Amino acid sequence: MAGLVPSGPSGMRDYGDMLAVELQRLNIATGELWIENDGTHLRAAMGAGFRLLRRALTLHHPTAVVWHYSPFAYAYRGIPLVGVLFGLVLRARGIPVVTVLHELFYPWGHRGLVGTTYALTQRVALRAVLAGSTSVIVTTEQRAAAVRRRRWGPPRASVDVVPVFSTIGEGMRRPAAEPQVLRLGVIGYGSDGAQVDLFFDALRQIPGHRTLRVVLLGAPGPASVQGRRWMRLAEVAGVGDQIEFTGVVSAPSLGAHFVACAVVVLLDKEGPTSRRTMLAAALAHGCPTVATDGPNRWDDPVDKGAVLLVPPCATALGQVLQRLLEHAPERDGIGVRAARYYQEELSLQKAGQSIAVAIAAARGL
Repeated sequence: MAGLVPSGPSGMRDYGDMLAVELQRLNIATGELWIENDGTHLRAAMGAGFRLLRRALTLHHPTAVVWHYSPFAYAYRGIPLVGVLFGLVLRARGIPVVTVLHELFYPWGHRGLVGTTYALTQRVALRAVLAGSTSVIVTTEQRAAAVRRRRWGPPRASVDVVPVFSTIGEGMRRPAAEPQVLRLGVIGYGSDGAQVDLFFDALRQIPGHRTLRVVLLGAPGPASVQGRRWMRLAEVAGVGDQIEFTGVVSAPSLGAHFVACAVVVLLDKEGPTSRRTMLAAALAHGCPTVATDGPNRWDDPVDKGAVLLVPPCATALGQVLQRLLEHAPERDGIGVRAARYYQEELSLQKAGQSIAVAIAAARGL
């Protein structure tokens, strides 16, 4: 396991750490190489990238390297630097590289000129990353299709989809919730695609919504730009006193917050996708989960009743949330299906087996 990771808590590093343990359980000897890059100081960011490249030159004959890549982790203020050449250096030494692409690049059309700079430079960097990869693991079918369309990457047959697993544990038993303290959890609230206005419009349509607690689960927390935006709009909606943040807490603590929620909501414009770690965590903890529809939705858990899909419409969302909050048997049934789906399709064990197969195939190429 190797890669650059942000300073402080890192979902990518947690993913790699857990995967390394699982590969060890599968009798695949595994070491770890993580170098921190805070991404805010040019000299430090360049230094982190060069340290990674030096390690690529000095690694003692590994049979394969699982390289974890997310563009912002390899960047200075969003612009990728020399660390993206890690795979090319390894390949030049004849070492197979299985690249786990946690993210590909920033999407077009967000944050004006800054966002356009991110989107352009990160697409250029992806060329080097794919050229340095023997095989690639992505987290959604849409991303697999995007990688396969690029001529400079690995062969089409060497691009596999492995949905993310929960990095905060799984299988916690859901306690019974008392009506007067019903908690409505929100995941993915910090993303650019979070539909904040839609949520508060829907919340106002729920009779008795003033008795609810709205819990914003996980990072980035109340002091972030996104957190301040949520609080500002909550105050406008007249529910500011009902909002709480978990912030960045330990995995057991965050898991406890998940299971204390009667319903969990994902409000991303792209829909529920298999790249969302927090969605995987909700399923792993048996949370009844509602997601707004979008162009990149992940159909499988929806078709199997593990996620309840609603149109991105305040009236429809409000009606569904009201129904679930009032009818415990229905939401508990969704929770049971969610936990079952996670164990069958998304668990760490299943991901470990898929990565092990990819490593074996890369060694044979």
